[in-house]
Amino acid sequence: MTLKELDDPTEIEKFFKAFQALVSHLPTGSQESFWGFWETPRIDPSSGMWVLHSKNYRESQSKKYKHLPADQRPRTYYWQALFGIGTPSIDNIAVEMNTNVEPPSRRTGIYLKDSGGNFFLGHTGDLEGGETMLGSRWDKEIVEIEKTSGKRIGVVLLGALSDPNLLHRIREYVMDAALKKQKTMLSMGPIPQRTIQWT
Repeated sequence: MTLKELDDPTEIEKFFKAFQALVSHLPTGSQESFWGFWETPRIDPSSGMWVLHSKNYRESQSKKYKHLPADQRPRTYYWQALFGIGTPSIDNIAVEMNTNVEPPSRRTGIYLKDSGGNFFLGHTGDLEGGETMLGSRWDKEIVEIEKTSGKRIGVVLLGALSDPNLLHRIREYVMDAALKKQKTMLSMGPIPQRTIQWT
């Protein structure tokens, strides 16, 4: 099975709607800690996992459009999802799955399809702060995929969006990531609380 990274905005829109359907049955939580364009947080009662997701856009940062005013540049649409354990908070994020944001180095979520048009969710393994899920039990889930550039890389494959066990696998991944980040923070000792200034 050959999996290819999604790049077409129409397919990303379909992926976004399929993911919405996947988490739509979960209870909703508070949205006080997040920006208004995010969906209301969904909470998994059995594990305490929460998920926030949104389809957003930004004006293209490509050099070939630098001569144009920001409001005249093509818009780059992308999908973002944040996952954590406990209280939904910007300071309590375990895993980010972002795609189609310029520059490409910010992509952590990998949205894929096979030759039959089925959608799959993958992750690079990169976590905030330089942590990684690679070198863990998730190594056995690494598969080679084809990026939009044609380059082939290995990613952690979480599963097909149509798989009834996908949400369970996401829970396990997020819980492992949260534990890994917690252990790292404890080893570093007390750190100053982050202050967010809204503009």
